[in-house]
Amino acid sequence: QREKRLAADPSCCSINARTSSLDNLDILVGQENGEVLLIEGLTMTVRGRFNAGGVLNPPRVTDVKWVPGSATQFVAAFANGVLLVFDKDKEDSSSKSSSGSIDGSERGEFGVSILHPKASKSNPLARWLVGRGPVNHVAFSADGKMALSCHDGHARVFDFATERLLISFRSQYGAMLCSAWSPDNVYLVTGGEDDLVMVWNVRDRCPVARCHGHNSWISAVSFDTHMCELDADAVPGVVSGANYRFVSVAQDGRACVWDLNEG
Repeated sequence: QREKRLAADPSCCSINARTSSLDNLDILVGQENGEVLLIEGLTMTVRGRFNAGGVLNPPRVTDVKWVPGSATQFVAAFANGVLLVFDKDKEDSSSKSSSGSIDGSERGEFGVSILHPKASKSNPLARWLVGRGPVNHVAFSADGKMALSCHDGHARVFDFATERLLISFRSQYGAMLCSAWSPDNVYLVTGGEDDLVMVWNVRDRCPVARCHGHNSWISAVSFDTHMCELDADAVPGVVSGANYRFVSVAQDGRACVWDLNEG
């Protein structure tokens, strides 16, 4: 067991599965003061400090995630709806103004604005402003889609590489709090303040299941990849025999296990 005492309270973390080995473990830790630390998990050494002093964006970090397929890039979501894209091998810009800024009046179409700072040799690589209020959770699919669970009740799905909004799903009421991708990247499961666990078919852009089992806000959802039986010969648009299992936990103290069968 190893411990690292931090100057500010941690709010989220993410492990880089691509670079993990017996000799290395890259861990991102988001903090209440807006900073993101890169910690080497085997020695508990701080290797990098991003958004130091909140100079790029001061609010609390709500989530951090490594970008799939990249050994160096990660995203950090914040309580004011900003999402910053970082490269762990680059230094931060010296100030918020030099890296470019977006305020609440600059949201573009569908409540999304994306700015690429002129100083491409420094962080952030991009600055997103999404929705109204915090971006509560970030979930990447294996094929490069990014789902943002937003406080305005939307789960927005982007093609991360092209920064294109693909679809936006809406909660029945209240904020979206969490999401998870199926192993085949077809389904997105979401949870929020409406006490519902929803299953969305991202490819067909429609809901496929509304799961009632909680009587309070959904805290987290996750697929059990070991219990998902996928159809390798499935044809898009044709019902297959795939089976999916996922789990949800909520503030009512319950953990629910769900099975979804396409047949």
